[in-house]
Amino acid sequence: MSQTEISTLELPLTPAMRALLDEICPKRRRRIYATARLTIVLALVFAVATAVTDRQLFAFLAALSLVIIVGLAIVAGRPTPLETSIDRDVKKGVYFRTTGPIHVASLADGDELEAGCALTVGDRTFKIDSQIASKVELVPRGTVEYTAHARRILEIRDSYGRSIYCHPDYIPMGHALE
Repeated sequence: MSQTEISTLELPLTPAMRALLDEICPKRRRRIYATARLTIVLALVFAVATAVTDRQLFAFLAALSLVIIVGLAIVAGRPTPLETSIDRDVKKGVYFRTTGPIHVASLADGDELEAGCALTVGDRTFKIDSQIASKVELVPRGTVEYTAHARRILEIRDSYGRSIYCHPDYIPMGHALE
């Protein structure tokens, strides 16, 4: 393969990758359950408050609070963009492996810690933090494994196949027994 040749393969997700994607993405269910519990507790508190007194102000506040809590429950149940893209990755069941020239560029206009860096492999670009960039910047050519929609980098290897960076919770297929 020549130094400028770029290849991208579409490969099936392994069970370990599916588990990793589930760990990366916080579950909406937790937020929904927490909001539902809050709704029940506040509804009971306001029900007791309105039963104890005949004032309409408490009934109004109870109704208003219930509407606000239901609105919050709806918002809490909506998936974030990261959750949506990870869900799409899991449904599609594939990840990509791109091999080609590697280039790292800083995105900083002054504060390098905040901005991060751009990793370009062939025709694909990813935003990475400066710690990953320091490991990758001296590699002229390599391979990046990443998810299709969320664009989460799972592993970066040099042209000899040595792992330069691996997501902390990801175990590459060949290293499961090590």
